Amino acid sequence: MVNVSYSTIRDGINVACKKTGIDQAGRGAHGFRHAYARNRMDQLMTAEQKTMMQRIIDNCSINRKADYGILSETDKTLYNATKEAMDRIHKELGHGKNRWEKKMIKKIIL
Repeated sequence: MVNVSYSTIRDGINVACKKTGIDQAGRGAHGFRHAYARNRMDQLMTAEQKTMMQRIIDNCSINRKADYGILSETDKTLYNATKEAMDRIHKELGHGKNRWEKKMIKKIIL
């Protein structure tokens, strides 16, 4: 392992993006994680799961539990499949399980 400061990585990313014409939209290294998560959502989730994810985000944005209002068996099955996909993405990013019920989902999705 090599000890590298955050600023060295940030500066390197900024230079590389400028040279290649990539618009960072105000993001640094974290933007790559965000882009990866969005891409994986597109790969792993159905349209129904993405709609469920929006319900979850809406719940969390007003301080409700992620599964608030998920009552029917169909919705519960869809909720669990959505949660599994998000847990997989979080694992791939190096996060632990069940991170999505808090603000973490906002960071990935928004």
